[in-house]
Amino acid sequence: MKQAPQASGRQRLSLGLSVLGLGLLGGLWCWSPLSEASHEAVQLKVHADTEPSAAAAPSVGLARPMPPASSAFADWLHQHSVLRGTELDGGWGLGANGDLQPSLALRRRFDYLLQLQGQRSLDEIGAYLRELAGQQLSVANAEAVMAVWRPYLQLQQSRWRHSVNPQDPSTLAPALAEQQEARRRLLGPAWAHAFYGEDEGQVAALIQASAEAGGQPARSAELIDRSRLDAAALGRLQEEEAAQARWQARLKAAAAQLQALRQDSQLSELQRRQAIQALIEQSFEGSERLRARALLGAGGPP
Repeated sequence: MKQAPQASGRQRLSLGLSVLGLGLLGGLWCWSPLSEASHEAVQLKVHADTEPSAAAAPSVGLARPMPPASSAFADWLHQHSVLRGTELDGGWGLGANGDLQPSLALRRRFDYLLQLQGQRSLDEIGAYLRELAGQQLSVANAEAVMAVWRPYLQLQQSRWRHSVNPQDPSTLAPALAEQQEARRRLLGPAWAHAFYGEDEGQVAALIQASAEAGGQPARSAELIDRSRLDAAALGRLQEEEAAQARWQARLKAAAAQLQALRQDSQLSELQRRQAIQALIEQSFEGSERLRARALLGAGGPP
């Protein structure tokens, strides 16, 4: 649909802010403050003369079928988990020489398996990841995968000082700067760029769009000319808006309960984490929990 030229910057800003939790903040669970620990960046030690396995052909960005079940965990995953009936997302990101290379494909694989949080512990998910890597990769490459997995989990468990308010574009820049620093410190520049370069580029564009729009997000009524929609399109738009309103109401209710739990001085840290986890599980369906955790800043299982 044709838009007025002067609204282009505000349109990009509004649409970007509405999904920012999955871009800038996607996959973030907050337990451990960044200021309370220091970590070394990932350094891979994969030998060029190591022969990759036959199943380790480069497959960056491509989904592949789940490998044959070889453990009780795999049987459960295929038959009973929230991921049953789906294909393994992402890839290992092997280079032409067969060695592990920084790639977005590996982050996608990590995030796919992390959707099992709430059903299985991080230790169990990590063990299954190691099993998959051991089946499909050389020993050196499998160890390299796990060397990235560990600091990636530390990053997911970071507590951010700067949060993003979708109604306030000025919150973008400080949140982006804080998260960029943490990503590069924990993962190293190469892996941080591979995992988050695209997201960070989009957020930088939103910051620029904010400046062009005078720092104000556009309202939805400014983005869509309803008079040009036929009845079917208008109906779909109304359904989508109603679904979005219900989602926002659920998020708002969960956020209020989450704030109360965080301020409850009668709870120990472990009790607070357990209560937050129970809140997420009760308020959202399995496939929604990853998004809800990211948007609410809520953590995975204690």
